[in-house]
Amino acid sequence: MADANEIERIKAARCLVAAPLIITLSDICSDLGRADLARRIKKTLTDDLKVQQNICIRDDALHGLTMRAIMSKVPSGYRLDTAVPHGFEAATRKMFPIFITAASAFWAEWRAENAGLCAQLRELFGTPAEAIPLYATETAMYWSRDHPYWVGIVIVFADASGHEYK
Repeated sequence: MADANEIERIKAARCLVAAPLIITLSDICSDLGRADLARRIKKTLTDDLKVQQNICIRDDALHGLTMRAIMSKVPSGYRLDTAVPHGFEAATRKMFPIFITAASAFWAEWRAENAGLCAQLRELFGTPAEAIPLYATETAMYWSRDHPYWVGIVIVFADASGHEYK
């Protein structure tokens, strides 16, 4: 049984990845002509998952900027192309597995809770009956290289007033 801290970590991990995964999956289904399936998938985005979290790095070397890493719907073939300030490459790369692990865990949980939707997804995607794989690169995840959208890690910088820069 998980303790209170573990439960909070699981909730936080879900909020890092749930909304981008569900929205991207829904949009893919819509683009593949299955608006009905897309709507049902989007309904699985419960209120507690709609608030998307991020991972922040704040440091004096960033000259007052905050570096945030978030997951987002991105074009297929996405690769992170944001310039990361010198000295933050290693810290940034350490964030990537957190997102990939959280997304993989959430995807397994979502599939288990939505067996009926998964049966329709397997048919639509042409995947084996036992699973709908979620593949990963270092900075993105996808169900098929051929889909128009993937879910990627995006780096955003924000100044003290909250104005964001890519």
